Amino acid sequence: MSEEERTLSEFLDSVTLESPQEIDLRELLALNGNTKRGKYVVASLNQALRERGLVVEPDLALADYWGPVVISDRRADNRPRHQAGLPISNLAEDAPELITARQEDSLEHVETLMLMHDFSQIPITDQSRRKLHGTVTWKSIARSRANGQSNATARDVMTSGGHVADSADNLMDLIPMIIADDYVYYRNRERVIVGIVTASDLAGTFRNSTGVYVRIGEIESLLRTILDRLPVPDLESCVDPNIERADFGGASDLTFGEYIRVLEHPDRWGALGLGLDRKTCVGNLKKVALLRNDIMHFRNTPDDNRESTVTECLNWLKAAI
Repeated sequence: MSEEERTLSEFLDSVTLESPQEIDLRELLALNGNTKRGKYVVASLNQALRERGLVVEPDLALADYWGPVVISDRRADNRPRHQAGLPISNLAEDAPELITARQEDSLEHVETLMLMHDFSQIPITDQSRRKLHGTVTWKSIARSRANGQSNATARDVMTSGGHVADSADNLMDLIPMIIADDYVYYRNRERVIVGIVTASDLAGTFRNSTGVYVRIGEIESLLRTILDRLPVPDLESCVDPNIERADFGGASDLTFGEYIRVLEHPDRWGALGLGLDRKTCVGNLKKVALLRNDIMHFRNTPDDNRESTVTECLNWLKAAI
């Protein structure tokens, strides 16, 4: 059977206790009928894995978009370790294909590309896009014009050098460089330069996420206050057995998913005496959990309903206090 004909189910069936399978994240997404990983796509894939007793490393939401993941039987002793850090490719995963120019391209051509696509800079690469020669920026163009250059090419105008990271490199380690240089390029496993992260990207993600992040913190604080009305053994019974916790101290030691697990049970919900509809409230919390996951993973996933989702959650939680 060709790769094109293989289905997600057939691939997952090939994973055994003795035979973990490595697959590029993009190929795994394609087997599921997707090209990008949104929160619902990740949830769908994770559900398929759980149904077969499989695990994936790194976490699908954290994995390098251009790199591999390893899927294995959860009972295997030789499970790969989780990748540390946040891949730089995660920040610009939904960006369009990187547009580049060549050294011999005219300045007029380069300027047109930059204006057309609203770029502040454009990389100058070889034909294969594996070698970065430099970058043309509006500042370098202005400097060229001030020097009276005519019939200039990208080679004449570009700023030489520039950093190219691997797509799996930790974004946090690269932030100082992005701030200093205004941008960093990154390449995939085939050494092709495929993306750019700019200081504007960092600022935009921070701006769009910070307010919601603060309000989700308020949601967690309210949840802990409510859940601590229950006996400690009731809370501890909902702890994920795969997470080691030395001394359980109540709701403050629960994860967000465990908050939901506590409240999903009709008896525990009833014991809290909230006077609210359990299914509606838990459904809202699950939406908040997905949103929180995106923010914690620095994924600026577009969601027109994020503000209303958080506001609705805060409204019912405050009424329950």
